[in-house]
Amino acid sequence: MVLVAATFSLRMQRRGGATLMIVSGVAAGLLLYFLSDIVFALGLAAKIPVLLAAWTPTGVSMIFGASMLLHLEDG
Repeated sequence: MVLVAATFSLRMQRRGGATLMIVSGVAAGLLLYFLSDIVFALGLAAKIPVLLAAWTPTGVSMIFGASMLLHLEDG
C-alpha cells in the first residue's frame, strides 16, 4: 500500500490536477479492496488455491505501485 500511496503523492502539485490525483488514489484503494474481497471469496469456495488467494492482492498492489512509480519518475 505504500507503493500505491507513493504513486499518487509524489507528483508535483504546482502543475494542477490535485483533485484528479486524490480521486484516482481513492479509486485505486477501493479497487484493491474489492479485488481482495473477491479473491478471498474465491479462496474460501476452493475455486482457487488458498496460497494464491492470500498473495494475489499483495502481488497486484506491488506490481501496480512499482509500475506506476517507474512510469511517473521516468516520464
